[in-house]
Amino acid sequence: MTEVLDKNSKSEAARAPVERRQRDVGPPHGVERRKSLADRRLENNEDMLVFYLGNQALGLPIRDIREVLPQQPVTRVPLGRNSLLGLMNLRGEIISAMDLKIHLGVAAEKERRGDLMNIVIAKDDRILSLVVDRVDEVQPIAKSNFKPVPQTLDQSWREAASAVCRMPDGLLLILNTDYLLKVTNINSIGGSVP
Repeated sequence: MTEVLDKNSKSEAARAPVERRQRDVGPPHGVERRKSLADRRLENNEDMLVFYLGNQALGLPIRDIREVLPQQPVTRVPLGRNSLLGLMNLRGEIISAMDLKIHLGVAAEKERRGDLMNIVIAKDDRILSLVVDRVDEVQPIAKSNFKPVPQTLDQSWREAASAVCRMPDGLLLILNTDYLLKVTNINSIGGSVP
């Protein structure tokens, strides 16, 4: 009799870890699991493409960027504003190319050194290529680090920026994609937004 009890107790003891593991696999159907630390970080961060005009670091939300390209050939537009470099053919799609350095009034060097880059931004069927000095990397930035644009900035910078963010090597100016797309449509060839 004791042997039978011992066998039964062993089998119950052996089953207990399996039952416990099955319970620990996940929540029952219909019960929402608690968010992991990684999930919370994703919600609290915004991925920004960091790029430079001279020594000034700027950022654009990655969700508004269609692609990043080396410098592309551009056809000049007569009577276009100075910052509008012209039009470029991107795989059959004609888009405006804006020199962000000229638009924001950054002191232009006599000749730009190195290869320029095009950042193609797109939102709500509007598209624009921004010509910049260099592209760095995509960085997750905590939304809590976004601060209002200082009133001491030049007006063209205040209009173009949506926030600033302190980075280890200086300030990162976050650009407003809607503003850039709107200003190109209004001022590129003297027309207005449709």
